[in-house]
Amino acid sequence: MKAKDLVLRVVNEIEEGKFEIKSFKPYMAYESFIGCILWDAEILRPSGMTDSEYNEIIEGDIVEVTVGNITLLAEITFEIGSFMITMNEDNLEKIFPNNWNDNVKSLSELYWEQEFMEDNCIYCLKIVGNKYKNRELLNQL
Repeated sequence: MKAKDLVLRVVNEIEEGKFEIKSFKPYMAYESFIGCILWDAEILRPSGMTDSEYNEIIEGDIVEVTVGNITLLAEITFEIGSFMITMNEDNLEKIFPNNWNDNVKSLSELYWEQEFMEDNCIYCLKIVGNKYKNRELLNQL
């Protein structure tokens, strides 16, 4: 990936419980972010992977994870040096029995375990929102 192709997202709390998400390229001038308090904002890291609809998976996304006939929600987090799906331990055990970690599974594992591999797409994932704009989904994890 070239730097000119990298697009980052930043989430900024504009008032109590209300967030805005802006996209920017690392070389953009600061003036294009007037009104966004960058030192207090959280940068959402891209995972380099896409979901089943070829949408880029970003840290903080809420995804549907479908394995067989089971679909559950998970959050995309960055833990243990890798992007992960994170969900309740009991739910993770339902779809990934004997998973090596209690409540996370890495995106790279999901990618390598699928039947077909193309263009960094993880076919069992579908983005349904993010933890900032769809806080109600967090209760379902």
